[in-house]
Amino acid sequence: MNEGLALFNQIGSSKFRSDLYNVCDYWGDWDTRMSEAGFANGWQYKQYLLNSLVMDSSQVELYDALRREAWKEDWSERIKWDKLPSEYEYKDLKLPYRSPLHYQAHASLSVLRDDVDIGQFSSLRLQNTQPYFAAAWALNPDPQSNEATFRKSLIDAASSEEHIAAARAVGVDPIGKAANLKEVKRSIQSVLVDKGLARPASGQMPSKWLVYGHDLGNGLVLCFCICEIQHRSYGKSVYRLSSIQSLVRNEHVMEAWGFPREHPWSMMEDPSIYSGYGVRDESPVPFYVHLAYELKSFQIKCEAFDAFFSNPARQ
Repeated sequence: MNEGLALFNQIGSSKFRSDLYNVCDYWGDWDTRMSEAGFANGWQYKQYLLNSLVMDSSQVELYDALRREAWKEDWSERIKWDKLPSEYEYKDLKLPYRSPLHYQAHASLSVLRDDVDIGQFSSLRLQNTQPYFAAAWALNPDPQSNEATFRKSLIDAASSEEHIAAARAVGVDPIGKAANLKEVKRSIQSVLVDKGLARPASGQMPSKWLVYGHDLGNGLVLCFCICEIQHRSYGKSVYRLSSIQSLVRNEHVMEAWGFPREHPWSMMEDPSIYSGYGVRDESPVPFYVHLAYELKSFQIKCEAFDAFFSNPARQ
């Protein structure tokens, strides 16, 4: 029995936290966490930005705090609160969440709200609340820029020995496999199912799609889904892995591969500044490194949600 279910039985559902956007506090700095697992692209890109002339490397703790709070604000708007099980009492929360760290930014943005379109406003909001995004924007990323060249180098390194070792540590061997559903399913089985982290959904779904669920024991299931595996030729082979992670109600696990309105949190974003995995997979090796990255991120989120729901404190 996981910790969340044990606490659920002990104190009753009405005590469960509803402020789901705070789950990021339980994994800390995402790119540092992934770098510790060997997937260092996001961390390296972060260092590139910090060492540029548009950021102050001595302010990294402030930047990270602002970034984390910006994610919380964004998630509080994306989560479908009325689709949570009734025990969560989300109406006790002040939604959308607005961080005290971004008070000045929101005050400045409010003046512009009626003067720009939605797309412009969203871009301005990112630049004002996400310091790393603002830095990347300031470096003028065009095809000839140093920033674009650095991002390309991260993509090209996806089949490096370091990334192969990181994938193997997760439980995925990128060497000697074809990029097809059968082999992907075997890798997922060894990482998620054999270790008891998640169970495959049972029942009818599209033949090339896979759904695995981590039961949180409180009416919600964190799901890892494979939506599409592509092998295209554009003068050379290009592989693509399309996967999503979603938070759904127990009764909707079978539909977790889609984006129905009933999902509390569809298509959870990758919190990395820039991971670079899966952007251009020209061989099965970076394809499986990408899969290992996604599986590791799912494992971290499972652990974070278990810890989050084990803490009855509320926002």
